[in-house]
Amino acid sequence: MSDAKEPTRIVAASATSAGSLQAKTLLTPKACKTRAKVNVPPDRVMPIVFVPGIMGSNLKASAGNRALKRGEPAWRPPNGDEAISEVSRWKSRGSAARQKILNGPTVEVDDSAATRLDPLHAEIGLSADEAKENGWGEVHSDSYQTILYALRRQFHRFISPQLTHGAGNTLSNEWVGLNVQIGRASWREGSGLLSQLTDCDVRALADFHYPVYACGYNWLNSNAVSATALKQRIEKIIKKWQDLGRKCDKVILVTHSMGGLVARACAKQIPEKIAGIVHGCMPAFGAPACYRRVACGTETCSPSKGKLENYKMSQIAIILGNSAALTVPVIGNSAGALELLPTHLYPAPWLFASVKPRFGEERLFPLRFENPYKFYADLRPWYRLIDPELLDPSHTYADAVSEFQKNVIKAEVFHREILGNYYHPHTYAFFGADEKQLAYGSFTWSANAETSGITEATLLNGQIEVRRDDGGRQVRIMANQHLQFSPSVQNEVGDGTVPIQSGQGPEGQAIRTFSCDGFDHQGGFNNESMIYLTLLLVSRIALKNV
Repeated sequence: MSDAKEPTRIVAASATSAGSLQAKTLLTPKACKTRAKVNVPPDRVMPIVFVPGIMGSNLKASAGNRALKRGEPAWRPPNGDEAISEVSRWKSRGSAARQKILNGPTVEVDDSAATRLDPLHAEIGLSADEAKENGWGEVHSDSYQTILYALRRQFHRFISPQLTHGAGNTLSNEWVGLNVQIGRASWREGSGLLSQLTDCDVRALADFHYPVYACGYNWLNSNAVSATALKQRIEKIIKKWQDLGRKCDKVILVTHSMGGLVARACAKQIPEKIAGIVHGCMPAFGAPACYRRVACGTETCSPSKGKLENYKMSQIAIILGNSAALTVPVIGNSAGALELLPTHLYPAPWLFASVKPRFGEERLFPLRFENPYKFYADLRPWYRLIDPELLDPSHTYADAVSEFQKNVIKAEVFHREILGNYYHPHTYAFFGADEKQLAYGSFTWSANAETSGITEATLLNGQIEVRRDDGGRQVRIMANQHLQFSPSVQNEVGDGTVPIQSGQGPEGQAIRTFSCDGFDHQGGFNNESMIYLTLLLVSRIALKNV
């Protein structure tokens, strides 16, 4: 037997399909005195499941896809150097090709993408096979692998055995480091500061094993469908651990953006199987940016960003579609995407028209509607959401307008009935409120006029004549007067996509909400402060169930 003072190498144990624990180590020469100590996880299991935002799930072609072979990637957001080739690929795809590729019934979640953290798997006790089984390849690597890694690292190690004889156990560096970060943090919240975790808290948390999963979903489908898929995935995960002889009856959910809507609808079905939820950057009431992207194409710049950031935005817009001709065939035929439009709960009015006469003051006209869903489905106003001529360039539907209006109805049913104002009782949420990350709090169609005699009635009754490639619209107001309306720029603090009006939607429903800055919408879970906040909030939820 080697001396107790010799160094020790920690080896993680994992559960096999037969229910036993298995650990792998290497045979070494006699001269090597390093011991292998097997780190056995507790019998009690509380899985952590990450749910990504819209377009954060990788998709592949399934049966019936008219543009791709079965199994071929349909949507895989670029990681790192892939951006150049991905921009080139989507730049060559016109409206009909995009509609064929991103057709909800003919795509499915793709779990074959690399996790991009393979060299680090050993450090956190995660094999490549386990990462794939746990769904890490289903989600966009650059956006989410950092938080998945952080969750695994944090909740994989609690107690650090000292390597000298008789020294006992201390808290692991991960938990000491988390408390250090909490002490430095300055999250803005409505009801006091979050306290650090005590040694007793950490030792209580150590009574559970916390496997980390990612759950992608087909974001082209209604969030109601995705919520059911998430429910089935959660039940499968729980059953797996129960079948292995472990005590497991609840999971913790961590969500990003639209994934929060999916998770809320799921939790409403099975609240007893959800220990709690941490929402990041959730558009609780939708976002006017969605109206802008459908009506005009994806925005290519922001007044709050510099040249480099605006260039990146312009390249992302090429992938997402920088004109209505490219966005309408995808979003207009996707119930899930339409469910990101401002809901009946979004503060109204949020849609305006601005007219600036040559002489005189600018006038701002609210474009009011009692029911936003009836407005979205209405193809008559010049400021309508959808140009029907753009809906079906690939000739997929016998009646494309009818199919679009059915999707709007699905969005209304999801918002009003399926989701409602439900939040799981153990909910936390953080959102962006950054003046350097302006979002659309409202949207305005702006035009210059020769005269000041335009009334609200003549404006509302205008007729669209020309739809410009830059998102603008030529509107005939009177027989001899035409106005050139252009889309407005971002005007409200937020995270670049979700404005504060929607981000703070969980206030009064969640246990606590956190108003934050320093990150854009897609980068929320790459921000160090938000990572540490998420780790702390997951810990708080787990402690409620210890």
